[in-house]
Amino acid sequence: MNEQVIIQSSDKTVKLTTQRIVFDNGERQQEILIEDYAGYSFRHENIGNYGVLVNIFGLLTFLLFLGVWNDNVPSITKIGRLFSFAIFFKSFYAIVFLISGFLFLVTIFYYLLGRRHYLEIRGKYNCIVIPLKRRRPKAISRFLKAIEMYHRQTTTIR
Repeated sequence: MNEQVIIQSSDKTVKLTTQRIVFDNGERQQEILIEDYAGYSFRHENIGNYGVLVNIFGLLTFLLFLGVWNDNVPSITKIGRLFSFAIFFKSFYAIVFLISGFLFLVTIFYYLLGRRHYLEIRGKYNCIVIPLKRRRPKAISRFLKAIEMYHRQTTTIR
């Protein structure tokens, strides 16, 4: 039987043919036969330990803020005394708090930039993990609908 390309990605790394799903990233080629197709899922991962750093700097910033608050407002019973930013900036905690808060914001920025998205196409015997460089939901859903349609056609014919 002659194999024809039905749909492919814009960079031509992922192809759906009449018989198989092919992922070729230049280094190696992976494929799943249409009749072995078992489903797909989306995966999201972070690069590095930015999630841990966000939690550490967030907790440190919060604890430093509580330290500054307790220095400035020692008793809750004193109604007339509110949190004063002038006193805050004169305190020792202010410098450490600002540094910690800055590092907290920087790690949040890198945490959000470090997210990677993957499309995982599963077969009976193997799995293809495709990194998504740009999330284009229409193109991805069109590709997945084509896979589902050809999978249904091949399973009903046999």
